[in-house]
Amino acid sequence: PKKVGELSKLMHIDMDNNQITGAIPEELYSNLDLQWVHLKNNFLSGTISDRIGDLSKIAYFWTSSNKLVGTIPTTFGNCINLKWLELQNNNLSGPIPEEFGNMKSIINLYVGSNDLTGTIPSEIFGENMTNLHLNDNQLSGPVPENYGQSWRLEELWLNNNKLTGTLPIIAEGELSYLVELRINNNKMTGEVDNSLCQNNLDVFHADCHPPNGEGEPHIVCSCCTTCFSSPSSLPSSSPSSLPSESPSLLLSSSPSSFPSESPSSFPSFSPTRSPSKRPSARPTPSP
Repeated sequence: PKKVGELSKLMHIDMDNNQITGAIPEELYSNLDLQWVHLKNNFLSGTISDRIGDLSKIAYFWTSSNKLVGTIPTTFGNCINLKWLELQNNNLSGPIPEEFGNMKSIINLYVGSNDLTGTIPSEIFGENMTNLHLNDNQLSGPVPENYGQSWRLEELWLNNNKLTGTLPIIAEGELSYLVELRINNNKMTGEVDNSLCQNNLDVFHADCHPPNGEGEPHIVCSCCTTCFSSPSSLPSSSPSSLPSESPSLLLSSSPSSFPSESPSSFPSFSPTRSPSKRPSARPTPSP
């Protein structure tokens, strides 16, 4: 309701998992003390206002699994205390804002399963980033060379896009806490460097199975846990028409252990959850 803007001392909004319809009222952004906004799993429509940047104290903004449209406001860059942003499973379009790089406190960023285009901005790879999901969009271009700077990363999901190039080499000590890496169903090629394979990856999905079982795979990888058939081309339509990650495409790992990558199966996150392996200090490379 619009009267939410009259609650001048309001700090928390928790309306997840309802059947709320309509747009997010502009008046909500008048509550400058807001720290938590939980509106995921509803039927919200319309856009996210540029006034999101007025909420300088916001730490958790969850609007995933709705029907939001439009572009992601660049004014998110003003939310310097934002730690957890969930925008996945909407109908958002346009680029990922470079201004995300101004959110120095961001730990978890989920923008998968939208219709985002353009390249992955290098600015988003801050040192506090722990979970970054950009999957199931129409992102293109290479993975930024500096992605290893997010040395606390535990999950990096880039699958089901139109990414090209070779996965960049990382420096010693980078991504040593990474447990999930998904780059399958893209247009990437080349060999995965041993600098990444030396880390303890539990899940590494790549297009390391030859197309239609013949010829050479697009990705050569000695540490992939699951290989998908290299797509010969990707459709130009919406992410919903991207190749299905059916267990029949697997080269390794049994279907029973195949993880679902649908946003509807995301765990129910709680702001009290802390990353399980995130260290407090950057590891020092051995001499």
